[in-house]
Amino acid sequence: MIFPLFSSIFNREMNPVRNFYTLFSIGAKVRRLLISNGVNIKTYNVIMILATLLAWLGFFIIINNFDPYQGQLVVFTLFYFVLFLAVLGTFSLFGFWLRKLWNRKRGIARIMVGESFRQAIIFSLALVIALILQANRLLSWWNIVLLVVIATIVEFMILVFRHDESKQLDN
Repeated sequence: MIFPLFSSIFNREMNPVRNFYTLFSIGAKVRRLLISNGVNIKTYNVIMILATLLAWLGFFIIINNFDPYQGQLVVFTLFYFVLFLAVLGTFSLFGFWLRKLWNRKRGIARIMVGESFRQAIIFSLALVIALILQANRLLSWWNIVLLVVIATIVEFMILVFRHDESKQLDN
C-alpha cells in the first residue's frame, strides 16, 4: 500500500523542480491515504501522539545508553534520525492544534494536517542540520541565516507549485 506513494516520484519526467515538489508532497499523500481509508482526524491525532511519544522514548533511551565520546557513526545517525522523528511529530501536532484554534470555522482539518506536517518536516530538518553543524563546531550566524533562507525558499517553492488540494480531495 505504501509503494504507490513512492512510485509517483520515480515515474515522473526528469524535471528537478517537479520532482522536488513531489518529494515534499509525500506528507500530503500519506494524509490522503489515511483519510481515504477511513482514518478520521481524531484517529490521526492519536496515531501521531503515540508515534511521537515512541520517538521521544527512543531518543531518551539513546541518550541514556550511549556515550557520545565513544559512539560510532551508527549511534550518531540513529540519534539524529530519532531526534528528527520526535521533533517532526511534536511540531506537526502543535502546528495542527494551533491552526485548529485559529481557524475553527474556516479551515478544513485535512488540509491543516498536510500544511502542518509539511512545515514540520522543513523546521525539523533545519533544526537537525543546525545541531549537526553545532556538533562539528561549524555552526555560525551565517549558517543559521542560510538555513532559514533555504527553508523559506523550500516553503515558497512548495506553495507556488502545489496543486489545488480541494480538487484533489474530491477525486
